[in-house]
Amino acid sequence: MQALFTYAPKASWPEPTRNSIRTAQNLAKLLTDNQSDIKPLHGDLHHDNIRMSARGYLAFDAKGLIGDPAYDLANAFLNPMDAPDIVADLSRVQQMAAIFAAVTQMPAARLLDWAIAHCALTLAWKDAALPDVTMLDLLMHARSVCGDRNLCIAEFNL
Repeated sequence: MQALFTYAPKASWPEPTRNSIRTAQNLAKLLTDNQSDIKPLHGDLHHDNIRMSARGYLAFDAKGLIGDPAYDLANAFLNPMDAPDIVADLSRVQQMAAIFAAVTQMPAARLLDWAIAHCALTLAWKDAALPDVTMLDLLMHARSVCGDRNLCIAEFNL
């Protein structure tokens, strides 16, 4: 998350864009400071990094991180990368959060919190002239209506 923590939104960007980035930075800081059940993580878990084999499903292209297990599903919300209309469907995001929560026994809100942080981290890595914050805003909206407010977005008045 270091790239996100040190990232400075450009003064020329619209205020709502700068606010989205700052909110995600604050959320990422709060999340990293309050990690629980720290474990080895894949770090890039999404459908392109899982394949069926003779031994069953295999995950590959691991990044070798350690941290909160809720982070491991964050990247899945941003994929498939070549299908922005599918990825940016609010009902899909909410369904994914509900399914992941049911399977992992982690709060949907926490999974969405990490998805927001990862999305903003991705924007910081790209450092575009004007970032497309559509997915970041969508994730924040999905989180705001999630209902499970164990952490974070409620504290930023979104």
